[in-house]
Amino acid sequence: MSDIRNNIPFTALVYENAVAIWISALAILAYMKYRKKRNPSTKFLSYSLIMLALSILTTGIGKIIMFYAPFTPQEMNITGFTILLGYVFSAASNIFAAKFIQIIFKDEKSNFAFFASIVNGMTMGFIISKLIDPEVAFSTTAYNKILPGLVWHIAITAVTYSTLILTSRREAKLGDTKLFKTGFILISYYGVSYLMVFVFFVADLIYGTARGQGYTIFYYLGWTSAAISVGLGYLGYIMPEWFRRRLEQE
Repeated sequence: MSDIRNNIPFTALVYENAVAIWISALAILAYMKYRKKRNPSTKFLSYSLIMLALSILTTGIGKIIMFYAPFTPQEMNITGFTILLGYVFSAASNIFAAKFIQIIFKDEKSNFAFFASIVNGMTMGFIISKLIDPEVAFSTTAYNKILPGLVWHIAITAVTYSTLILTSRREAKLGDTKLFKTGFILISYYGVSYLMVFVFFVADLIYGTARGQGYTIFYYLGWTSAAISVGLGYLGYIMPEWFRRRLEQE
């Protein structure tokens, strides 16, 4: 078996799906915590992580199908379709993340989550309009067709997670216990690491275009950053018992 089939390296296929499994596991644990505690903020964080996991699983499964497909991307580009669908889930993840942010910082009078729903809904509508057109969704230029929506999505994500970073750091400074401070510091790092995902993917696109071949080191750094970000968010807010006990003992 060749290491590269249909322009997809086997290492990229494995790495992306491994990250998808990792994030899916943490999303399930977060949801189980919500089912136990019935905390609204935990609910929206778990929903956000579930949508993110679906986003990565979708693109990962698309790569598996395309890697083993008996046809070429020029005949039917499965990864084009799954990438578009993945961004729909990613936009949905942003909506739940905005609600999570609004709840944990006790800003229920704010319209932050409402406006986040509108602007991310615009992203979803734009991408879905491309998904239902087979000539776009299954083409090798699918990514180019959604470029305006992709730029919009990145901008909205930057605003959402920059808000998380700034407010988390503010709360950390106000905290009077190590548990409280550490939790919000980790949540802020969750936001930083999540934004770095897009920085690395843009770098991969630029560098890959320049060298005439995708899946550069920045691609793997992007997925690594995604795995780290969710891990930090899980530790910072869900705080599993083993982690909480360790902080309390220090």
